[in-house]
Amino acid sequence: MSLGASDARDPAMEIVNSGNRQTVLQLGPIQPRIEFPARFFGERLLRFQPNWYAKYEWLEYSMSGDSAGCFFCRCYGSLGESYFKIQKT
Repeated sequence: MSLGASDARDPAMEIVNSGNRQTVLQLGPIQPRIEFPARFFGERLLRFQPNWYAKYEWLEYSMSGDSAGCFFCRCYGSLGESYFKIQKT
């Protein structure tokens, strides 16, 4: 499932637990189609590439955390904790 920037779901904010896991699994990974922010890695300016969604169907992206992660890890990892950690810089 592909979501746009206006959709409310964000993996950093959506905590999976035993009560909502089936619903989250049915909704699928959160894959917004936005202009992703760029960051320097050493001297190179890099950004998340949306074509990675096709190559890695389990990949999801958090707009609030500017981070990517594994959808199934979030669904089956430590329940009650957010898989995505938001760090303010």
